[in-house]
Amino acid sequence: MSIWDVKEFFQKISKKSDISRLIIEHQTYRNSTLNMIPSENLLSPAVAAAIASDLEARYTLPYSGELHGEIVENGYRGTRYMDEVENETNKKIQKLFNVPYSNVRPLSGHLAAMITMGALLKPGDTISFLPVDGGGYDGYEPHLLPKLLQIKAKVLPFDYSNWDIDYNSLKKHFKSVQPNAVIIGSSFPLFPFDIKRVREELDENVKHETMIFFDASHIFGLIAGKAYPDPIKDGADIFYGSTHKTFFGPQRGIILTHREELMEKINTDFFWRWQDNSHWGSIAALGIATEELLKWGEPYAKLIVQLSQKLGKMLSENDFFIRCPHRGFSKTHQIHVLEEEFMNKWKFGIVKIAGMLEESGIIVDNVGRMGTQELARSGVDVSDIGKIADWFIRTLKSTSKERVTIRNEIKNFKETLKIKFTL
Repeated sequence: MSIWDVKEFFQKISKKSDISRLIIEHQTYRNSTLNMIPSENLLSPAVAAAIASDLEARYTLPYSGELHGEIVENGYRGTRYMDEVENETNKKIQKLFNVPYSNVRPLSGHLAAMITMGALLKPGDTISFLPVDGGGYDGYEPHLLPKLLQIKAKVLPFDYSNWDIDYNSLKKHFKSVQPNAVIIGSSFPLFPFDIKRVREELDENVKHETMIFFDASHIFGLIAGKAYPDPIKDGADIFYGSTHKTFFGPQRGIILTHREELMEKINTDFFWRWQDNSHWGSIAALGIATEELLKWGEPYAKLIVQLSQKLGKMLSENDFFIRCPHRGFSKTHQIHVLEEEFMNKWKFGIVKIAGMLEESGIIVDNVGRMGTQELARSGVDVSDIGKIADWFIRTLKSTSKERVTIRNEIKNFKETLKIKFTL
């Protein structure tokens, strides 16, 4: 049974289960649409099967110490294969990202961020982070994770016209703020950040050691496929994030570094302090997704960027107003609608067009982002972008009846696609 065919299983019990009926309806609906939400992706049949395996119902507690006067290596029995799954997944993650140390236990990218910050920073420390209106992750806002961890947070200078850090203003910022860590990472990434430049400015202008944390949630798959620079090689101390965006795995998180002492701090008291059960069926699924990326990462990542650039160009030429045409629109999985220009031309906003696109069978979010990673995974090629751009443009000018026609065209197109980059 594949992730595409769960309907067959749930139909057998749907008369006894309202939830099964809803799963069927969801699966039928989403299988007939083009999903372009940049924070989602398709699971392969093998990855989905791992989540549904017996591992997901089991528990392990790797613990070396004394229990009831006897030395143990685990608080549970029957865990041999679960522990091997975690160890092998760590080895494969380390190979994929060329790092010696990893932790695959975090249940999400947000938790990976919280664990990293909590383990490596102390109360009263200061972080610098990207502004939310420049694509920075909301969780780094002063009243959220920093407040929880009792640290201070200051916004990095940002160049909105180029959708990048304002590197020329870093000297002044670092001299004034003297951060203990700089968090580089974006929920709206379009272009690689110059981590080397950030490291140079830190070393010259901060009086103490300052770590660079790189939040790779959105671009892990692009790093794996060498379509995005290696943050460790460019000067980051540690990187972390979620594994279900361009990394086409289950919804969980990972932490990676080349510095043994940092990983030791993260692993110390991981159990019971930050997290208890780490969901080993999902870790197995992560391991399989990692094997898929080891095999297919480079062509997959290359295709994503090609799709983004071509779609950005074609939409921009038809008054869809895509951000940064002077930089080629994108070097990641995302393109962005320029809300003000769009509103001035069409007299309605990005939330309304998102609703119209959903009626046509194209799923985007309500904040102006469009992602191409699932298009690549589901079998879309660069040669298909012309028809996809045409569906966007026709929707922009369409009536409700015309959107039904587009919806049927997309449904028929989806039936011709087959998931790619699997084992």
